[in-house]
Amino acid sequence: MLARHKTANSRLAARKKIHDYQIDDAMVRFEQYTRRIYDVEGRIEAYDLGLPKDLNHEFAGLEAEESIAKELDDLKKRVSRESDTSTEVN
Repeated sequence: MLARHKTANSRLAARKKIHDYQIDDAMVRFEQYTRRIYDVEGRIEAYDLGLPKDLNHEFAGLEAEESIAKELDDLKKRVSRESDTSTEVN
C-alpha cells in the first residue's frame, strides 16, 4: 500500500509539472506573437510618420488595424483551444 501511495503521488506530481509547462509554453508563444504584432504595428507607424494625411490613408490604416485585431482574436481563440485540448489529454 505504501509503494502504491508513493507511486500515485509521484505520477500526480509529474502530471502537474507537465500541465504547468504546457500552459507556460502556450503563454510564451502568445507573448511572442503579441510582440511580433507590436513590432509590425510600430514599423507601420514609423513609415506613416512622414506621409501626408488624407482620408484614403486614414481608411487604409483603420482597415489594417481591424485586420490585425481580427488576427489577434483568432490567435487568442486558437491558443485557448490548444490549452483546453492539452488539459483534456491530461
